[in-house]
Amino acid sequence: MHKLAKGDLSVDLSRIESRHEIGQSVLALDVFQTNALTVRGRNRQKQMQRQRVVLHRTDCK
Repeated sequence: MHKLAKGDLSVDLSRIESRHEIGQSVLALDVFQTNALTVRGRNRQKQMQRQRVVLHRTDCK
């Protein structure tokens, strides 16, 4: 949990299976991890798009 909280999204949560509270917490962490990876990917796409716009603007001058 500490690695995930610090932004290490490479943590493998898929091997932990339990029907106890801990298992339910791991499932919740898996959702957070998946969402964080999605957000990270979208942010990269936005940054790349911004860079393309800046390059296009400088090429047009």
